[in-house]
Amino acid sequence: MSEDWFFESLPLRPAPYCGECLSGYLLRLADLNGYDIFWDLVGDLFPTWDAPEKIGMLKWEYPLKDWGRIPLRTGLTPGELTCLTVAPWVEKFRIPPDLHRSIYMSPGHFLKNLVNPVLKVCPLCLQSHPYLQLIWRLLPVTACVEHGCLLQERCSACGTTLTPVSQDHRHLRCPACGADFRSLSMTMSSPDILDMQRRRQEDFSFLLDPATTITKASADANPNPAPALGLKFHYLRDQAGMATKAVAQKANLSVETITAIEQGALVPLRHSLSYLEALHLSWKEFAMLEVPDEFGQAIRTPRHMHLRLCPNPKCPNHRSPPGTRVQILADLPEQRIVRFHCTTCDHRFTRSYDGDLRTKARHPRLRAGEPHILMKSQDEIARLIEMGMRGECNRKIAHSLGWGVCTVRVYWIALGMEEQVHQAQAKRRTEKKLERYATLRLQIQVTLDSMLAQNREVTLQQVSQALGTKGDYWHMCCDQTDFVHEAIRQHNVRVRQRRDEAVSARIARSIENLQCSDRIVKVEEIAKQAGISYKQLRDYYPELRLKVHEAIQEHRTRLKELQIANQVQQIDAAATRLITQGRRLNYQGILREAGLSRYAYHSAPIRDALARWVSNFAPRD
Repeated sequence: MSEDWFFESLPLRPAPYCGECLSGYLLRLADLNGYDIFWDLVGDLFPTWDAPEKIGMLKWEYPLKDWGRIPLRTGLTPGELTCLTVAPWVEKFRIPPDLHRSIYMSPGHFLKNLVNPVLKVCPLCLQSHPYLQLIWRLLPVTACVEHGCLLQERCSACGTTLTPVSQDHRHLRCPACGADFRSLSMTMSSPDILDMQRRRQEDFSFLLDPATTITKASADANPNPAPALGLKFHYLRDQAGMATKAVAQKANLSVETITAIEQGALVPLRHSLSYLEALHLSWKEFAMLEVPDEFGQAIRTPRHMHLRLCPNPKCPNHRSPPGTRVQILADLPEQRIVRFHCTTCDHRFTRSYDGDLRTKARHPRLRAGEPHILMKSQDEIARLIEMGMRGECNRKIAHSLGWGVCTVRVYWIALGMEEQVHQAQAKRRTEKKLERYATLRLQIQVTLDSMLAQNREVTLQQVSQALGTKGDYWHMCCDQTDFVHEAIRQHNVRVRQRRDEAVSARIARSIENLQCSDRIVKVEEIAKQAGISYKQLRDYYPELRLKVHEAIQEHRTRLKELQIANQVQQIDAAATRLITQGRRLNYQGILREAGLSRYAYHSAPIRDALARWVSNFAPRD
């Protein structure tokens, strides 16, 4: 303002527009009251803010520290000011965070996925209604549904990205060039984007309305709305017949995030929007949804408690009630069975929905020497013996003959060839293993030769990736691991040696070039010329760093000597000119004539040079 005022209220206190944002209202307030610098108004409204940089917290459109002096200066109540922020939205999803805690000093910690840190505007809207709308500040909002154009986030005059607030911001003006937002160029939007934005903005307006709610008050007076919100999401997913993984893929979220939302955990606000969009439901419809009490009771009650009796008589969970130490592994309604795991005795069992214990059918153990009736043809038996003596596995033989694996085993026992076949199969497995290892060694050698030919360090993990395997792959071929480790170690030693030599040579050249330089050079500059950072020079090359420091110190000493010699020459020339002009010599006059600062007198060589021209009896000024 051009003049101070001596009242608690601002001279001009306009009422906020419907749908106006907090930062835009404060900018409009500063403009109407003649503030040229926005910080002057903000510093008065928030006297505890000690730096202009804190203005950036206003861009999150969230109440800050009991509103400061805004109610006093504007006459607005905290409730009216809250309508200018996204606080009504936040309160529908979670308990509002305590901004006085150090971790939440800025609302950006929980609003960065909802509120856009960049300003977007519609020039046509500003021409008819000159204020910044709160809905424009939301990150998912990208178009104006009234005029069918995209919201503009760059100044068409200078190309600068628009920001909501800064210390020298002006209302409806570009912070960089001062161009009027109402004159920005526009880009029309496609019909599909407008339809999507129309649905979104209707939902967002509903969520920003302080008078609306999306969940009922909890019966246990819990102020946190997240559990009731999660119960509604769970009920909707159950009614849609969708699994958690299907919803996660449709909403482009992780399964853990979907589970956290349904359990009422603290998640980013944007994730709840993505979840509901995946279910094709509006927030008005979500708010009207009633969750049956039976569903909530079923969610809170563990399933199939009467079936969780452990069949182990010695287990504590064998007695009713078993408790939740018997966990469900799989619930198969189509088969009407449930598979359980007792965490006490580590027993796994299956029960039907009727409570009957299901067990797998067990075949009697085959024993050598027992009589068996051979029903297969002689040709099939001959093929069986041939493949068995070649060492083929029982599964492959059964698949080739069209038999069952147990039938193959029975015939080995009946023919008295079980031990011979086992030895042949073991020999074939060993040969296959050695063949695989030989192929593996060849692949490792080729890959290693290719990687070691490059002038860079190599790790065992990189070799594994080049082979298309994981890091634990080397446990399968330990005889090659030591060889690869040693080859990599020797290669890396050579690479480091060549690199160190190159760095040393580049630093030596830089030190030599200091003799031709007439300016001050820093250690960081020499490190950059050597292709490394100062941190690398300090941590990995301490001797070179010490050498560089000594060279720079010598260079600076030489530059200082040259500077003093030049100043002495200037003093001699200035004194000669003063004598020629017949003027009296003194220290101050000589320094002024030489174009030197009067503080140069503190240098001993300068004083000696002045003393040669000025008599010992001349006054010292």
